[in-house]
Amino acid sequence: MDNLDIIIANRRLKRLTPALREIAIAVQNGARTHREVATIRGRNLSTIKQQLRQIYDIFGIDSFLELVILMDSLPKQPLSPEP
Repeated sequence: MDNLDIIIANRRLKRLTPALREIAIAVQNGARTHREVATIRGRNLSTIKQQLRQIYDIFGIDSFLELVILMDSLPKQPLSPEP
């Protein structure tokens, strides 16, 4: 990713709801399957899949793999959103 892509991705990350942001951070911290995210979040798998689709729409991506690549390319995110 070039600098412009990182800036755009960071802006989109700020648009995520707290729940969606926690999913993105779980992916950045090593969750590599929908089930791992569900376990970390304490939610059922269908809820996580629905929330992931919302994340994909916000970032303009199509898959969990793309989310992994995207989140791995960004600086580590804090769990709580910045003011």
